[in-house]
Amino acid sequence: MGLIGGTIEKGESFEETLKREIQEESNMEVLSFLPVGYQKVIDTRDNSFVYQLRYVCTARPYGEFSSDPAEHVTEIKLIDPKDYKQYFDWGEIGERIIRRAEELLAKLI
Repeated sequence: MGLIGGTIEKGESFEETLKREIQEESNMEVLSFLPVGYQKVIDTRDNSFVYQLRYVCTARPYGEFSSDPAEHVTEIKLIDPKDYKQYFDWGEIGERIIRRAEELLAKLI
């Protein structure tokens, strides 16, 4: 369980990736968005790393969700951000990401 995510495809902008991933994994259209920030994630086994971008957005359904093309998502559940730890827990860093997303969401609505 977790949030929508994915990787940039060749030639895509960050915005295009965000919109595509949200559509593929939730069948929702992004109406507005703001970047929350980024996180460098290091694999301690070999010191390789990736950067994960985090966004907050408003969205609306295109229609009923049927399936994710990659078949990883089987159910969509909209949750209150205050309850996120019932579904996934990113520890202290996650707390800060969620708090910042809530602050930014107020600017989008």
